[in-house]
Amino acid sequence: MIRRVDAQHAPGGTPVAFSPERQQSTSQTGPEPWRVIVEAAVDSASSERIERLEAALNGAAPLLLVLCDDGTTARADAAPPAAAIAARLHCNYQGVSFGDADQLVKALSEIKQSGRSTLLYIDTRASRAPSPHFEPPPDRSLALIGDDSIRNVAAGALAALARSDARIAAVSTDADAALEAAWDDLPERVHCVDSGVSYALTWCAGLAAGGSRPFMFLSCDEALDNLGQIRREICESRAGVTLIMESPSAPGDSARRGSAQLAGVRQLPHTALLSPKDSTELEQLLAWCAIQEDPAIVWLPEAREPQVSWPRGRDVVLGRAEVLGQGRDVAIVAWGPSAAAAAMAAESLSGDGVGATVVNARFAEPLDVRTILRVAQSASSVVVVDDMVQTGGFAGWVVEQLLREGITRPLTIVTPPPSANRSRPHDAHHLCALSIVERCRWLAEPACEPPAGPDRPNVPIVVGQRAVYPAWFTAPTAAAQCVADVQQQVLAQQVSPFIRHWIEQYEKVGQRDVYLWRWCLHGLELTTLSCVAPELRGQVRDTKLLAVMYGVMLDDIADQAGSRDFLNELTKIIAEEGDGDFSTFARAHQDYARFTGELWHACKSRLKALPCYDAYAELLGYDHRQILNTFDYSYLVNRHPQMLNVQEHDMYLPHNMQMMSFATMDLMASPGFDPNETGKLREVIWHAQSMGRIGNLVSTWQREIPDRDFTSGVFAHALRQGDLTPDDLRLAPPQAIEAAILRGDHESYFLHKWEAHRRCIQALAPCLRSVDAGKLMTALEHLIQMELSSRGLK
Repeated sequence: MIRRVDAQHAPGGTPVAFSPERQQSTSQTGPEPWRVIVEAAVDSASSERIERLEAALNGAAPLLLVLCDDGTTARADAAPPAAAIAARLHCNYQGVSFGDADQLVKALSEIKQSGRSTLLYIDTRASRAPSPHFEPPPDRSLALIGDDSIRNVAAGALAALARSDARIAAVSTDADAALEAAWDDLPERVHCVDSGVSYALTWCAGLAAGGSRPFMFLSCDEALDNLGQIRREICESRAGVTLIMESPSAPGDSARRGSAQLAGVRQLPHTALLSPKDSTELEQLLAWCAIQEDPAIVWLPEAREPQVSWPRGRDVVLGRAEVLGQGRDVAIVAWGPSAAAAAMAAESLSGDGVGATVVNARFAEPLDVRTILRVAQSASSVVVVDDMVQTGGFAGWVVEQLLREGITRPLTIVTPPPSANRSRPHDAHHLCALSIVERCRWLAEPACEPPAGPDRPNVPIVVGQRAVYPAWFTAPTAAAQCVADVQQQVLAQQVSPFIRHWIEQYEKVGQRDVYLWRWCLHGLELTTLSCVAPELRGQVRDTKLLAVMYGVMLDDIADQAGSRDFLNELTKIIAEEGDGDFSTFARAHQDYARFTGELWHACKSRLKALPCYDAYAELLGYDHRQILNTFDYSYLVNRHPQMLNVQEHDMYLPHNMQMMSFATMDLMASPGFDPNETGKLREVIWHAQSMGRIGNLVSTWQREIPDRDFTSGVFAHALRQGDLTPDDLRLAPPQAIEAAILRGDHESYFLHKWEAHRRCIQALAPCLRSVDAGKLMTALEHLIQMELSSRGLK
C-alpha cells in the first residue's frame, strides 16, 4: 500500500505519489505503508533537496525514493551519482533500466522484502547504454551501501580514529561516497588518487615514510594485480600501510570471493592478514592496525554486516585467535564472517547436548596454531569452516598445520553449499550452520559411556586367554550392559513393509535368523555416507539390504564345497549372463535360485530410479565382479584348505562385505557429491571395508567351524603360525580347532589390523570435503561393537 507523501516532505512541495485509498489507510491494520517519492534525478542534486529527503527518511514508514534519469542532465558535474546520494541518505540502493520490466519487478520485490528505505535509480533513456551514474564503480560495494554496509562501518571507524590520531589518512582511487560521508569534517585527510591503483600504492608508501598511517580501500582483484608492487614498496620496506581489501560485489563474481584467492597474500613478508567476524571486531582490528609499525591487510569478504553479533572481544594481539565459548565435544574453527555460521551451529548443537568451542582465528597470517591445536586436542572432533568449496583457502591452511602437529581427531571441512545466495550472507551462513550441525549430529547419539572414575581399564575385545585393549572401547563394568544395549538396538530396528515382504519370502528358502536382517539394517543405517540426499536415505538403505540378502544367498552356497555347478549358475544372474539353467537341479534349488534372481532384479530396478545411477553404473558393475570373485575364492579354499593364506584373505574376502558397492550405491543418491573426490573416497572405503571384514570374522568364525567353513582369516593366520595344519582343518574335531584359535590368540592379529585401518582413515579424512569421514569412522567403531555383541546370533 502506498500512502500519499505530504507536501512538506516532498522536494519542491509537490506530492508525487499517492493511493486512492489514502482516506482508509489510517484505519487499516498491518505493516506500516510505504511512502513513495518519484522525481527526476536532476532534481535531487541540490543540498537543500537532499536535506528534505533526509527529513522524510526520519518518518516511521519506509520510504521509496525513485529517481528517474532521462539523460537531459547526465553530465558528471550536473548531479552526483545516485549511489552517492543513497550513501549520504544512509539508505539502500538499487539501480535498474526502465526497458527491463523483469528487472524492475525483481528490484521492487527485493525492496519490499527488505522493509528498508531505498533509493531506486531508473535509467529512462531509450536505446542507450547506462550512464556512469547508473551503477557504482566496479569492485566496490556502493550498491549495497546502507546502515548495514561493512564499508560504511570501516569508513566511520577510521574517521573516529582519525579525529584522535592526526597520523591517520584515508586513500582511495576514485570518489568514495562512504569516505566522503564519514570524513566530511576531515576532507584534507582523504586522498583520492584517481590516476590508478599503482600510483595510490606509491602514495601510501610515501605517506607512511613521512610518519602517517594511511589506510587504502581497494578490491581483491586490484590487490592481486599489483601484488608485486605491494611486496616491494610496502611489505619489504615494512611501511606502516593498512590495505582494506574487499571482495567483488557482483553476483557473477562469487567464485572469486573465497579465501583461496589470498594464498599469495599470505606469503607477503612482515604483513599481517586479518578478517573481522563483525563490525565491532572490525573497529578493533582497524584500531590495532593504526598503532602498528608493519603493514597489514584487512580482508572484507562480504559487503554487509553479519546478522550475528557478539560483545566486544578481547584486545587484538598479533597472531592471537579468539575463543568463543567452551565445549568438549567439537572444536569449530572459523575466520572472518564465517564465525557467524560457527556460532549459529554451536548454539544449535548445544540444544542437542553437544558442547562446541568456536575459535575465531582473527589472523590468517600469522595463524594461531597453538590455540587451534590446543582446542582441537581437547575435543572429540574438529570442524573447519571455509567460505568456498575451492581448495587452497583458510581450511587448507588450518588442516595443513594440524597434520604437521600430528592431530588424530576426526576432522571435517564445511563450506556453504554452492547453491547458497552469496548476495544474502545471512542465508549463506544459515545453510553453512545447518551443514555443521549435520556433520556433528553423531556426537549427540547415545553411546555406552564408562562411569566416571580415576582408573578405568579398557575391556578386552578378545574373550580368551589374551586380549588387546583399544582406548576407545567400553569399560569392563559397562561391558555387559553395552552388549545388551546393542542387541536391544538391533531388535528395535524398524523394518519397512517392503523389507518385511522380502524377509518373509526368504524364510521360505533360507535358514538365517531374522536377527541378521535387523542387524544389517542397523549397520547400513550407521554406515550410509553423509553425502546421500536425506530424502533418499531410507530408499538406499532398503535397496542395500536386498544386496545383502542376495550376497548371503551366494555366500551360503560358496561355503558348501560340493555345490560348484549350482554356484556357477547363480553367479550368472548377478553377472547378467542370463538367468541360469536350473532345470537339472532339485525343486528346492530351483526355488532358491528363483528367489535370488528376484532379489537381484528388484535391487537393480530400485537403483535405476536413483538420480545419479547412470554416472556410477559402470563402477557398480566392477564392484559386483569383485564380489563374485570373492565367492569363487571362498569355494576354492573350502575345497582346498591348503590354499589358505593371510595375504589372499585380506585381498579377496573384504569384498564379501560389499561396502565398496554400497558406497557406489550411496553416490547414486548423492547429487551434491564432487565426482573429483571419487578416488579419495574409494580409498577410505577400502579401509572401511577391511575393518568391516575384521569385525565380521571375529564374530562368526566359531559358528563356522562345524560347517567346515574356513574362509575366516583366523584360520589362515593359525596355519601361518603353525597352530593348525590343513589336515587339522579337514579332520580335527571342531572343539580342538576352536581351542587352537583361542590358544594362539589369532583374533588379536586382526584387531590390531583393524586399528591400523582406522588410523589410515584418520589420515585420509581431511582430503574429503563431500563426505564426513569422521562420522563414518565413528560408525565403524560402533559397528565392531555390534559385531562383538552379536556372537552366535547372526
